Amino acid sequence: MGVTGLWQVIAPAAKKYSLQELMVNHMFNLDGTKCSEHPFRIGVDASLWMASCQHSFRHGHAQCGQNPELRMLFYKLAHLYRTPADVLFVFDGPQKPAIKRGKKVVTIPPWLTTYFKDFASAFGFQTHEAAGEAEAELAALNQLGVIDAVWTEDSDALVFGALTLLQTNLLHWCVNSDNDNDKSVLMYSANGLAQESTVALTKGGLLLMALFCGGDYDNGLSCCGWKTTRVLAQHGVGDELLHAATTTVNEDDLTTFLGPWVKHVCDLLTEMGCKKLSATFPTDFPSPAVVLAYVKPSITFTCANPGPPQALSMLLRKLQGIDLEQLAFLCKFHFGWSRGGPPVPVHAIESSGTLGKLKNLVYEGVCIRNLCGVSRLYHVIV
Repeated sequence: MGVTGLWQVIAPAAKKYSLQELMVNHMFNLDGTKCSEHPFRIGVDASLWMASCQHSFRHGHAQCGQNPELRMLFYKLAHLYRTPADVLFVFDGPQKPAIKRGKKVVTIPPWLTTYFKDFASAFGFQTHEAAGEAEAELAALNQLGVIDAVWTEDSDALVFGALTLLQTNLLHWCVNSDNDNDKSVLMYSANGLAQESTVALTKGGLLLMALFCGGDYDNGLSCCGWKTTRVLAQHGVGDELLHAATTTVNEDDLTTFLGPWVKHVCDLLTEMGCKKLSATFPTDFPSPAVVLAYVKPSITFTCANPGPPQALSMLLRKLQGIDLEQLAFLCKFHFGWSRGGPPVPVHAIESSGTLGKLKNLVYEGVCIRNLCGVSRLYHVIV
């Protein structure tokens, strides 16, 4: 998903961490003293979590028990709860693009959405619905300082302006594996992408990569690879386009800018020895609508217009504790761990087996979060 080939291009700028290591390093110095009063806050693209859970059971669904996709999602949330992180899950909103990669986008939220929100809230995680695409909303929240990093497998988040991005293989993340790659995350920063000599991509350069190499909104130029595009980006043409798209009012103004800009790009291609590409460069490329889709996506908050203070403050609220009674009820009801019914005191369901499963899956996270001073229990089990 995202920009074709971009992960390969920016790989030299990646730094590998375990998620626990990243969170603890944010909060504590080497001598154990606190260096931050607030935990590391991650904004997560919820749609990719749901897609990975559904992908896991595309075959053999009938033999996997009750609600296997939702159960897998619960296991991933339980695994994430073991890290002392503040988590905000962001869901796609009604203004997401109607067409991506030439195919119509389903506008109805996935069936897992409501259940995902219920489980996330029971764990004490926060949820938020974006105006349009979740990765664009997350990038904006990262720029505003609401979150410290964006967690997604969609490289478009970098094009939208994410300052720090965490990436991992969600299909394998949280599985019982001896492979460290299944337990680690790769971290990219906007400064790192610009300063790493073998990458050297600014936000404008990333925009150029999305347009020329292809992505969700356009197929790009089939005869222009990422190496040629990166050289063009290092000449600053991507930054020029980004500035023009940011300051123009509408598509007509941007179209006026694109005429001389394309001529400049063709001149650079000729100097680079790409004479055939220069001679055949499309006069109607790139599409102003596609450029603006990356530069001015539908988002709730921007640095220039952060919106009503109350709306933004809701996303900055203090951490909520885990609600074990609600979590036990949800597991009983959706997974058939015992017969469903209304929420009851945790002590009353101890004999059902649900509590034993929660102890194995959740208590490690409860201990870690309380030791780090990150969270508290709503309902304490004695």
